[in-house]
Amino acid sequence: MSARGLANRFSCAALGFVFVAACSALAGTQDTGNKRDPFESLLRERANKAIIDRPVGTFGLVIGTLRVNGIVKSPNGLLALVTNSTGRTYFLREGDRLYDGSVEKISMDGVSFHEEGKDAFGKPVEHQVNKRIYSSPGEQQ
Repeated sequence: MSARGLANRFSCAALGFVFVAACSALAGTQDTGNKRDPFESLLRERANKAIIDRPVGTFGLVIGTLRVNGIVKSPNGLLALVTNSTGRTYFLREGDRLYDGSVEKISMDGVSFHEEGKDAFGKPVEHQVNKRIYSSPGEQQ
C-alpha cells in the first residue's frame, strides 16, 4: 500500500467509527489495477464484444436484426432477400450459416431460421425463429 493510501486510512479512522468503513473503501479505490467496474453490466459487455468480433458478410448476420424484404425464385431454389440493421441487403439460401444460427427453410411467405445462443448463465439455447415478409400489425419483425 502506498504512503498516501496509508495516510488516508489513518485520517479517516480519526474521524470516528462510522466513517472508518466508508473511508477504507475510498482508500481502496485509488489502486484500481486490472479490476473491472463491479457496477458495469456483464451482459452489455458481452453484447458489445459480439458486435466487434463478428465477421464480414453473411457469416456476421445476427438473426434478431434481420428483416425479410422478399423472396426470389431462382433455378437453384428460393432465395431470401434480407436487410440487416445497417440497411445492407443480402441474399440467403437454405442452409446458409449466419453468426448465431442458420437458414432452415425458405417459403414464399417467409423464412425460418434456427437460432443458437446462450442465456445469461451460459447455458446453450436453441430455437426456431420465423420471419414473414408481410408482418401483420403488432407482430415484431
